[in-house]
Amino acid sequence: MKKDIILSNGIRLVCQQLPNLHSVTISVSFRAGRVFETENTAGISHLIEHLFFRQLDDLSYRDLSSATYRIGSEMRGSTYGDTVTFRITVVPRFFLEAFHIITRVLHEFNWSADMIEPEKQIVLNQIKYDTESYEAWLNRVYYKDTVFAESNMGTIESVTALTANQINDFKRAYFCLANSFVTIVGAYADNDFAVAKTILEQLTSFGTQKKNKIIKPIHFADRNIHNRWSVFDAEGATSDICFCFDVTLECDYEAARFLSCMLGSGYASLLNDRLSNQTKLTDEVFCNIYSAYGFHRINIRYSIENAKLNRSAVIFAETLNMLKQKIENEWYEQNIVFFTDNFLKDYDDTQFLSDDYIFFDFSLDGAVVSEPKSCMEKYKRITLRELSETARKIFTPENTSVIIETSLDEREVIESIEPAILLLNDMLCSTDNM
Repeated sequence: MKKDIILSNGIRLVCQQLPNLHSVTISVSFRAGRVFETENTAGISHLIEHLFFRQLDDLSYRDLSSATYRIGSEMRGSTYGDTVTFRITVVPRFFLEAFHIITRVLHEFNWSADMIEPEKQIVLNQIKYDTESYEAWLNRVYYKDTVFAESNMGTIESVTALTANQINDFKRAYFCLANSFVTIVGAYADNDFAVAKTILEQLTSFGTQKKNKIIKPIHFADRNIHNRWSVFDAEGATSDICFCFDVTLECDYEAARFLSCMLGSGYASLLNDRLSNQTKLTDEVFCNIYSAYGFHRINIRYSIENAKLNRSAVIFAETLNMLKQKIENEWYEQNIVFFTDNFLKDYDDTQFLSDDYIFFDFSLDGAVVSEPKSCMEKYKRITLRELSETARKIFTPENTSVIIETSLDEREVIESIEPAILLLNDMLCSTDNM
C-alpha cells in the first residue's frame, strides 16, 4: 500500500513496498526550475542540479562515482520547468548505501566559486549545442510568451552572470527540507525502511515550502480565429499539423485521458481509423494529454498532403463531434483495459512508478490520482455519459489552437481549416438515449 507522510522537519515522504520486485528506486525532488526563477537567475536550478554531482556535501565527483558504481548504479538528476529531481535505483541489499548517498542533497552546504566555474562552463556548452525535439518545439509554441516557453537551462548571458552568492542563496531557499519530496518505491526491507526514515527525521529542518504556480498559456480557453493560429513556413507538399485543446480543471482528468486514448492512441483508435485506415489521408495520428499545475491540454497531430488538409480537418471535427454526441460501447471496450488491468504493469517498474508519484503527487499537488489500483477503480467508475459530457467541454472552438508547419499561405490555411473548427459547435443529434 502506498503511504504519504509529512515528517516533523517538513520532508514529505511517499513510499510503497513491493516485495516481489528485485529493485528499489529512491528519489528526492524539489520545487524549483524556470517557474521559480527570475530573468536574472534563469537557468540557476539546472546549474545547481549539475553542481550536486560535482560536490555532493562531503563527496567529490570522483567519490560519488566510486560510491554509486560499487553498488551497481548511478545517481541521475533532471531539471523540469517546476521541479528538480534526483534518482537512484539499486537492488535491495544496497538500499541503505544508496539512501545515504542520495539524501546528501538534503544537507546544508555551499559551493565555492572555484568549484562553480568549471561546472558553469559545462552548462554553457550544453546551452550552446542544445538541439530541440519536435515535442519540445510544440511545447514552446503552445506556451509562447510564458516562462514555460523558455529553456530550463537559461541563456548564455544569464548563466554566465550567476555568482556564487546567488547560487548558494538559491540552493538554501529552494533545495531545502521543507521544499522536498522523497519517494521510496520497490523491494525494501522493513528494517531498512525504519533506518531510512530515522535518517530523514534526524535532519535539521530549514527553509520554507514553495507553492506551485499556475502559468497558463495566453488566451487559454479563450481562443478565436485571431489568436488560435501559429503557422510556420516549411518546404514540400506535406504539412505537419497539431491541434491543441485546452483542458480546464472542471474537466475530469481521467475522462480526458480516456478520450485522448480513444481518439489517437494506436491504429485502432477513432482518428487513426478514419484518417488512416478508411481514407488513407495520413499514415498515423498521434494523441497525448499533457498536464501542468492547474490545467491540462490534449495534443492531436498528424502529417498530411497539402491538397488533403481541408478534408482531413472536416473528418477530424466530425469525429470529435461523434464523441460529444454519444460514446459507443465498442469504443469504450477497445480502450478500458488500458486504464484498468494494464495499470498493474506500473508495479513492475520502480522508476516509472516513482516518477508518477513525483509528477502527480508533487508537481500537480495531488490533483490527479496516482496509485495504480486507485487509478483502476476511478476509471472503472467513468460512464459513457460522463465521457461524452467531458468531450463536450473540451472539444470546442474556444479551447482549440493550431500549430502547423506548411508551405501553404497562412491565409489559405486558416480559411481552409477554420470552418472545420467552427463545426465543433455543432451538435447534430440528441444525447438523451445515452
